[in-house]
Amino acid sequence: QSNNLLQEQTALLAQRNYTIETLMNELSHRVKNNLQLLYGLFSLQLPIVTDPKAGHILKGNMARIRAMMIVNQKLDYAADSNPVHLKPLVEELVLHLQNIYDRQKKVNIRVDIAQTIDLHSRQVLSIGLILTELLTNSYKYAFPGHQDPCISILVFCSGGGQLTLDYSDNGVGNECAVSGPASMG
Repeated sequence: QSNNLLQEQTALLAQRNYTIETLMNELSHRVKNNLQLLYGLFSLQLPIVTDPKAGHILKGNMARIRAMMIVNQKLDYAADSNPVHLKPLVEELVLHLQNIYDRQKKVNIRVDIAQTIDLHSRQVLSIGLILTELLTNSYKYAFPGHQDPCISILVFCSGGGQLTLDYSDNGVGNECAVSGPASMG
């Protein structure tokens, strides 16, 4: 009788796991579709925008959406415990933002991240958005008239398993500042 009860519970758990996995896959698919829709709409609007400020805003929003799309592609919702390799994610983000802001590849970008650094899926979106903001700000503000622009991204594990992200550019200004109350920072 105990074996029968245990088998019934095991079957019920297997069914619940299948249902949860199906729902997570559907959620992932919907998120992917919604992000692609937003990106596509902004892409269609960008060529008809004549105001440079509005164009910069659209490009910035496109960069943020694309960062979320890239991260979403890397995540495996069905297996939340699977780590995400950081280096390919960062390289893909860098390439995408370079295609938006630096098509002539004038900015030298150095990425130094060990192949062995993996992040939990909950951390990946945060890192992706932070790097997108940093890169976007560098492209937009750091290099007016600069002869040899350079961005450096270094990620390493420091003592105690702590992850350190070191981001720098050789552009103008050495201080972080918010440009006004309407700024997103």
